[in-house]
Amino acid sequence: MNVVMYMTDWCGYCKQARQYIRSLGANLIEHNIEKDRSKKDEMKIKSGGSLATPLIDIDGTIIRGYNPAAIKAAVERSAMR
Repeated sequence: MNVVMYMTDWCGYCKQARQYIRSLGANLIEHNIEKDRSKKDEMKIKSGGSLATPLIDIDGTIIRGYNPAAIKAAVERSAMR
């Protein structure tokens, strides 16, 4: 299972989300929206125009911000597929 996270280097919640997602055993793919314009545009589409980080995509489930309960539930649902 791949988890995609749109993030920035300075975002504290991004760092917390990174650690938490990895602790769940998921493969984390990170896209820094300040360094990659195409990923910033991709994030805007997925988020409905927001640039708030982190934005996490777990098999199509979009989670805005650091929400451990929502992340865990989405990872568990994805693992059951």
